[in-house]
Amino acid sequence: MCIIKLVDKKYVTNESVYNVCRYVLDCLKTTEDLYRGIGKQDNFSNMSYIGPQWVPEACANGIAEEIMLQNHLYHNIDITQVYHRVIAFEYDDLVNGNDLKSLMDYIMTTIYSDYTWTYGIHMDTKNIHVHILVSAISRHWRRFNISYEVERLYSICCNWYEKHCDYIMRTGKLERYI
Repeated sequence: MCIIKLVDKKYVTNESVYNVCRYVLDCLKTTEDLYRGIGKQDNFSNMSYIGPQWVPEACANGIAEEIMLQNHLYHNIDITQVYHRVIAFEYDDLVNGNDLKSLMDYIMTTIYSDYTWTYGIHMDTKNIHVHILVSAISRHWRRFNISYEVERLYSICCNWYEKHCDYIMRTGKLERYI
């Protein structure tokens, strides 16, 4: 089952925004799954949403600059510029990077659709996990405030996981995950 963590760190300075973007989109953490026996996969760090369009190969610096620009234009300079969330799955949860990509695309366009965001699926530990970054300012110039964000994230993840496990058992594709 999934665990959702709201990272309690204030990303106030431009340097901290650059650093967290680089960490989340680090290709060394997002391309090779050594623990689940899957090996080299697609890069799961290169889908982002900037302004009104998808950016398929967004770089960490580009995302950081867009977030900082929105915050600067809104005069949101001395408070948190970006919010950091983590969704983690257990080692034996039968989840891989390809599975999580569709879940994350749905979550990002459903919950965070008004914000500049990015995510990276990290497969460098036993527990596959996703780092989510969301700008503190929406494209409609409002401060970040999503009612019941954690409850919505948890509900979507639990429903997805239940359907995912049901699909694996029904189709006999369990060997992909062992």
